[in-house]
Amino acid sequence: VDKQHCVSAIGGKLDDELFFEFSTITPNVLQFLPCGTVSTLKPICFLLFDQKIDTNRILEHLCVMSSDKHEISSNELQLVDEVTAKKEFKSYIDATEGNHQKYVAFTFKNDLLKATQYTIQLPAGCPSAEGPL
Repeated sequence: VDKQHCVSAIGGKLDDELFFEFSTITPNVLQFLPCGTVSTLKPICFLLFDQKIDTNRILEHLCVMSSDKHEISSNELQLVDEVTAKKEFKSYIDATEGNHQKYVAFTFKNDLLKATQYTIQLPAGCPSAEGPL
């Protein structure tokens, strides 16, 4: 804070300039579903984070990779509407107060390949609604 331009309502000024820094942590995934084998080619995926997130920003950063190294781009993913997400993952969302803004639920616009393993990745430093911009 520039001491010359920081004046109180009664005309007082700072004796010295004020400078401080702070940072926030990036989000961590607490829960991911589904795990193991799924019986549909369009599963609904659910990621629960330890802080509030911007679902659209998270979706932009998601990387889905098949076992044959084919990457499914984020524009091939689709957010699941809130009603469906709350129905499918109610126990996880309701487990802790505030979880309603800490998850992303998505599915795939196209069917996944049969008998294929997929890995979902988020890059380090992925943005949240609370962490670094």
